[in-house]
Amino acid sequence: MLVDSANYTVQIPGQLDSLVQFYFKAIDNGGSFAYYPVGGVMHPYSIGLGLTQFVDTFDDGLLYWEGGGIKNAWGPDVKYAHSGMLSVTDSPTEDYKNGADSWLRSTFVLNLTQVTSAAISFYWRGVMQSGHDSLHIEASTDGGNNWSRVGPSLTGTGTSFVRYNASLASYFGNSDVRLRFHFVSDASTRREGVYIDDFAYNWEATGVNDNGQIIPAAFSLGQNYPNPFNPSTTISFSLPNKASVNLSVFDLLGRRVKTLISAELPAGLHNIIWDGRDETGSNVSSGIYLYKLDSSGANVARRMTLLR
Repeated sequence: MLVDSANYTVQIPGQLDSLVQFYFKAIDNGGSFAYYPVGGVMHPYSIGLGLTQFVDTFDDGLLYWEGGGIKNAWGPDVKYAHSGMLSVTDSPTEDYKNGADSWLRSTFVLNLTQVTSAAISFYWRGVMQSGHDSLHIEASTDGGNNWSRVGPSLTGTGTSFVRYNASLASYFGNSDVRLRFHFVSDASTRREGVYIDDFAYNWEATGVNDNGQIIPAAFSLGQNYPNPFNPSTTISFSLPNKASVNLSVFDLLGRRVKTLISAELPAGLHNIIWDGRDETGSNVSSGIYLYKLDSSGANVARRMTLLR
């Protein structure tokens, strides 16, 4: 790694049709250590060719976002979560301020020059004064100088998490697309605010073969949906080539709970349903489970939560 002031740079050798996963481990002089993201090898970052989804559950904090604006207080919170332990909110410690004009902006940049489809989604709940205070989802194509709204704004009260979806088709052809959540309140009434969880960016930019089937450019494993789930959930994965695969579920102690598939599969996108049962056909208990995909020497694992 190369160190320049507070910036650390590492060069990853070029990859062809592969997925690179990485995490950070910090060790102090006393031997204490910590992982980033939390979980280290069991919850790594993933980069690579052919990925078609980026998901942020906010369980590791604001890794990909930064707050700003007037009366900014954006941060993670444990009060509500659609999945995992944390969501992100405009006012973690108290009701939001009157006269707020704050935002939570992505530190990542989207390149939409060669995509054939692109959309964002997230789950939200909260209490805002209807018609007075609102959350706007916005995008910029000029480095964050000017912003336009993506999809409808949110206002009012929602006491359970609801999924929000918006297309990014209006921004196709742009190489520098940034996103933000923009919260605005007037000077009349303070409320609890809005909570956001499970942000996802999905896109397609792969070629199509003679049969019209989309062939992924890389081996990848998607986040199960729904999550949390009861009684069943769908797990999606992609194969760039015909390959032998093994997809299994494990508990947090590393014990195999269920082998979902162990077979040779063709290239393409595949979906497998897990009904929350073990190898004997018995229902497993509520909790966090890991599902791991192995194929041709590559492997990747993700977490999911069963709530009965």
